[in-house]
Amino acid sequence: MGGPSKPNKQMDDFRKALMDWDLGDLGFEGSQYTWCNNRDGSEFTKERLDRALVNGAWQHLYDTNSVITLPVQCSDHNPIMIASKIFAHFQNLIKRIFRYEVAWDKKEGCEEIIKRAWQGSLKDGTKADVTRRGLERCRFQLRQWNHESRRKSQQD
Repeated sequence: MGGPSKPNKQMDDFRKALMDWDLGDLGFEGSQYTWCNNRDGSEFTKERLDRALVNGAWQHLYDTNSVITLPVQCSDHNPIMIASKIFAHFQNLIKRIFRYEVAWDKKEGCEEIIKRAWQGSLKDGTKADVTRRGLERCRFQLRQWNHESRRKSQQD
C-alpha cells in the first residue's frame, strides 16, 4: 500500500527462485502487511516483506501449518509466528500418501500448476531424477493449491 510499484521482473525472478528451490509460501492470518515506513501522508508505505517459505519435506511432515502476523512491538516490522502440528504420534514413521483428485481437473488453475511444476523440474540429471523431482514438485504445488482453494471457499 503506497510507495512505488515494483518491477514485474523482480517479482518474476522471485517466483522463479521459489520454484527452482521447491519452496512454497504458507500464506498468513492477520494483517497482510509486515512492514511500515512510519511516515505520514503520501509517503506512507506498507508492504508484506516477511514470509514463511517451506519445502515439500516440511509440508509432508506437518498436517497443519499456520502463519500469524503479530502486532508490532518496537520495530517497523510485524513479527510472524509459524505454528505447525503433527496430529498422528507416528507421523514421522508413516508417510501420508498423496492422491490426485480427479475433480481437480475441472478446477481453474490446476493444469497450470502441473505444467509449472514439471517445467521447473526439467534440469540436469537422469530421467529418473527428473521424474522424481517433477512428481515431488507437482505433489507439493497441488497440495498447497488445494489447501488455498479450500480456505478460499470456506471464506466465501
